[in-house]
This record gives sequence, C-alpha cells and structure tokens, in this order.
Amino acid sequence: MEVKSMEFKEFEVEVVDEKQMDEGFVLKLKETPFYPDGKGGQLGDRGTIGNARVLKVIEENGETLHLVDKSVGTGKHIAKIDTARRKDIAQQHTGQHILSAAFVGTSNIPTVGFHMGEEYSTIDLDVPVLTDEALRATLELANEIVRSCIDVEILEVKPEELDHYHLRKSVDEKILESTKSIRLIKIGDFDVSACGGFHVENTGMVGTISVIKTEKIKKTQTRVYFLAGKRTERHLQKLNDIVGKLTTSLTCSIDELTSRAETLLEELKTARSLTKKLSEKLAQKIAVSEEFEKVDNIAFVFWQEEPEVAAFLPKYLKNYFLVSKTEDGFMLASDTLNCSKIVEMLKSAGAVRGGGAGQRRGQIVSDLPPEKFIELVKKVIKDESTTT
Repeated sequence: MEVKSMEFKEFEVEVVDEKQMDEGFVLKLKETPFYPDGKGGQLGDRGTIGNARVLKVIEENGETLHLVDKSVGTGKHIAKIDTARRKDIAQQHTGQHILSAAFVGTSNIPTVGFHMGEEYSTIDLDVPVLTDEALRATLELANEIVRSCIDVEILEVKPEELDHYHLRKSVDEKILESTKSIRLIKIGDFDVSACGGFHVENTGMVGTISVIKTEKIKKTQTRVYFLAGKRTERHLQKLNDIVGKLTTSLTCSIDELTSRAETLLEELKTARSLTKKLSEKLAQKIAVSEEFEKVDNIAFVFWQEEPEVAAFLPKYLKNYFLVSKTEDGFMLASDTLNCSKIVEMLKSAGAVRGGGAGQRRGQIVSDLPPEKFIELVKKVIKDESTTT
C-alpha cells in the first residue's frame, strides 16, 4: 500500500489483530498506509482508524503496529491520514536535505545525524566549531534554493545505477546487497540523496528555513536546530510578539533593544553587588546587637525577612541555631548542633516533605506554618541536647 502521497485520502484497512496495552490498544493491519515513527529519522503518521485516534506508529521486527486510543475490533475499517501533519513532515524533511547540502556546498561540512521532532528538527554536523560566517552563508544558499522553486524528483533506481548520480552520502553496502531498488530524492543539480521519507514537490513548498540554535556535542560535532515552513512562520511570530512587548516595556525601538538590555543588565549587576554588601553589613550588625532567645544555652535565631541577610548570618553568629524562611520551606544552620541529625528528627516527627542537610547547614521542604515549625524545632533541639 502506497504511503508517501501528500494528497488527502481515505483507505479501507483490515485490522487482523488487536491487543490492549497500558497506553491504549495496539492494532496490526493486513496492509497499512501509515508511516512509522522514527523511520529515516522523521516523524510518523497520525490520523484515525475507525473511530480511534492513532497515537503512534511503531515498526517492530519487520511489522508495523498502530497504537490507538480505543478499541475498534478486528475487521475492515476506514483509515484517514492527517495530511496537514504529512505536509509539515515533508517541509521539514526536504528542508533538511537542502540545509545539509548547503552546508556541504558552502563549507564542505557533512551531516552525520538527523532527528525530526514535533517542535524542531536537528542535524549533527561533523565539525567541532561552526562559525557565524559559515552558518550565514549556508542559510543564504539554502533559502536561495527554496526561492528558486526547483522540482523535487523521486527516483527509483537499481543499485548498479547509483554510479550515475553524485550522492551526497553513499548508501550502505548491506542495503545495496539486500534490495533491488533504491529510492532517491533529487533536487535539480543541487542534491541527490537516498531517502524513504516524505518530501514536497518543489523547493518553494518548503518555505523559509531558519536556524534557532547551535550547540557543540561529542567534542567533535555541532548540533544545528532548525525549522522550515509554517514552523518558521510560527517562530517568527512568537519572536515578533516578544520583541514588541519588550520594546513597549523598555520604551525603545528594536534597534535600541540590545543596548537597552545591556544597560539594564549592568545596572542589575551593580545593584546585586550593592545588595550583597549591605546584606552582609546588616547581618553583622544583627549578630552583634540582637539579644536572641536561648534554647539549651544555644542562641536560637529565626529570620523570615530578606534571604540575602540570612545567607550571611552564620558568618557572624556564635553558638547558634538559625532557622530562616524560604519559598517552600526553611533553611537551617548551626555551628553547634548537627543539622543532619536535626533534619532526621524533624522527618520522624512528620514536619519535613523533602530536602537534605549536612552537618552545618540544611535545606528542607515543609508545609508547616512558621510558628508551628519553630515550636517543633525547639522541642527537637531540647531532645537532641538531652540525648547527647
């Protein structure tokens, strides 16, 4: 059954086996129009079989299995392919061929890996560092190929005929020995590659190709995150919305946005540095001037104000046990008691949901109100002093 068409079609399929699994129901068809997930690095088909939604298409031990959300029973059913998804897959896949060929054309950098995702796709390049100049030149060439609306041809050739084509990547010998026909995707004189996936009819249907991120992987390779077609359009709209909100909030133009952000970051850095210095001075003053409650001759300090001050208090307190309020619980510190032991005792009392502690400091998660938590901590300190 042909599964590569971009046109809307309904198929009559025959379900020959159905099994219930934790994720849904797995169907085996006599013949399937659905393309499997992950085959050739691309996404798989979605759609319906009868009144059930296809959640995943799995190729396993030479068989194609269909995970659906409800039982349909064995027998004949109408299957419908999500053609909008197929067209998106085709845009991304042809876009990948163009982008990979453009990297070879501009910088002689081969693609050694490809993965298509629901939100973005990636290619792995055999180069440890990808320069901005190489990326710009590649995108310029790739989108020029898109704008040229070159026909994308699908060719079926015999293995012995491959020498007639300048393939971007050679076909594995094991594949050549086990098949009578190789499917090639030919983009004019720009690129020829063996591929079994979905592709558009001409490069203009790919739409704009964009790169959203690059990162170094495996020390010797670079991963390129890219979009094509409607994915690029949605991404650009998102960026436009963000930039619009930022220019409004910062009362500046797009051209001024970078310098405005740099100025704000520098001001923030200065403010944080000043806050740190003032917090330490305040912590020192509090440690020297305050009269703290004694619990078994240990200064018991509860601080629920600025966390920046709490961070410096242990530096200036002596013979103390500090409890400071955090967003989801409490921070503990002491130069006298073992915080790890205190936390274990609090856990036994049911006062702690999570966290951990070393001997001098601890960070715990607790839903208890501060006053109840403090009361319990004081009791635990007294119990600890009694047992030691």
